[in-house]
Amino acid sequence: MTTTIRRAQPEDHTVLSTIAYTSKGHWGYSQHLLEEWKPELTVTADDISCHQIFLIENETDVLGYYVLKIDGELGLLDALFVHPNAIGEGLGKRLLEHCTALAKVQNVKIIRVESDPNAVLFYQSYGFLLKDKKESSIAKRYLPVLEKSLQFQLSDAYIYNVTVLVAYDTINDWFNWMVQEHIPAVLATQKFSTAVFTEVLSDKEEGGKTFSIQYMAKDRETLDLYYEKDAPILREQSQRWGEKCLSFRTELKVIHEFEA
Repeated sequence: MTTTIRRAQPEDHTVLSTIAYTSKGHWGYSQHLLEEWKPELTVTADDISCHQIFLIENETDVLGYYVLKIDGELGLLDALFVHPNAIGEGLGKRLLEHCTALAKVQNVKIIRVESDPNAVLFYQSYGFLLKDKKESSIAKRYLPVLEKSLQFQLSDAYIYNVTVLVAYDTINDWFNWMVQEHIPAVLATQKFSTAVFTEVLSDKEEGGKTFSIQYMAKDRETLDLYYEKDAPILREQSQRWGEKCLSFRTELKVIHEFEA
């Protein structure tokens, strides 16, 4: 299914309200509760004009949306709904990633969401931490409050590792090209904070020397953006070495950093 994300327009308010109401009902709430919540689940044309509301759609239907409200360095994810018929298609993930990227470019440091209890595991699976609870519009019913820091955290980082076996008669030229052209070009994409260039030590005779270059990306989204926007061109440039340089690529997920 091909889908796109775009900013909502005032005329979208009815379909967004329908999605919110239908999605809420997916969790088995009574009709009585849904009617009580209807004002909160209603999206108006004014809401769309005043707030950052983005929807996801395919060729024929709107399938979900989110609402982001920003107050200084705090971003409030005020709503995120996916139509029940589209649950399981990864649309919630795409909306959340889009919201996170939008918040980052507006210098938001923390995203907060007052979540439906049924959605807590979804947010936790994308790095949100349970911080508090807040009484809802219904007395004695509490909503979990979760937050995610958008500041760089090593535990979110990925290492993009490129291992290259270089023929002996090519090492000098390849090494100079890497140091003077290729590694600076990769870093110039602004997708990586550092690059570590190493030689892999081995007693085996492999017809050349093996090198490893490890690039640090701050998170999964940044690495994926590199793959999409920059990697094809940079890999094409690497083809100049032909079979003199054989490479393979791996990803490493940072878990924790220890200090002596």
